[in-house]
Amino acid sequence: EDAAAWRAGPPPRPWAHRLHRGGGRPAGRFAYVPLHRVSAQLCLAVLVAEDTGFFWHGTLDYTAIWEALLQWRQGRPLRGASTISQQLAKNLFFSSERSLWRKLQEARMAAWLERHLGKRRIFELYVNIIELGPAVFGVQAAAQTYLQKDASQCSAAQAALLAATIPAPRVANPQHRGAAFEARRAVVVQRMQRLQALRRHFE
Repeated sequence: EDAAAWRAGPPPRPWAHRLHRGGGRPAGRFAYVPLHRVSAQLCLAVLVAEDTGFFWHGTLDYTAIWEALLQWRQGRPLRGASTISQQLAKNLFFSSERSLWRKLQEARMAAWLERHLGKRRIFELYVNIIELGPAVFGVQAAAQTYLQKDASQCSAAQAALLAATIPAPRVANPQHRGAAFEARRAVVVQRMQRLQALRRHFE
């Protein structure tokens, strides 16, 4: 990969096939915005919802992996332990296939992203390409779709609403707010209140 092509603006290629039907017709909503045009509260909401330790752990979060394995051994549902870098690598370069080999490939590409782009740029790409509803990609498209405003204008409460969409965007989003979605939103709100100091990464 040519790292220079990834250091500014929209991602240069692979993931774009998700935005188009056959023949190249647009099938998704997407609007790229630089990180300084995403409200600090919205950045914080995504961070605490998905990977609170993103700015200080390495490519892999070994603490999260260990906790997930302990839950699995106790017979509890296996929760995700992927870092934002791993999620970005998966969304950019890979299909939704689940296997140990695929996880190793994702980790390798996540390490490449961290080595060449750095944390802030990875986070900027992540908030721009995550799916936040059926064929709604990125925080700008989500804010416009659900809130009729730009990502730069999102309040803390609105930010939590969007961040709660990340785990299951096609079935649980601001237009389909079931009990599980509301519980997830409440968790994000609590984390945001407790971890406001992390806003420093975005201000």
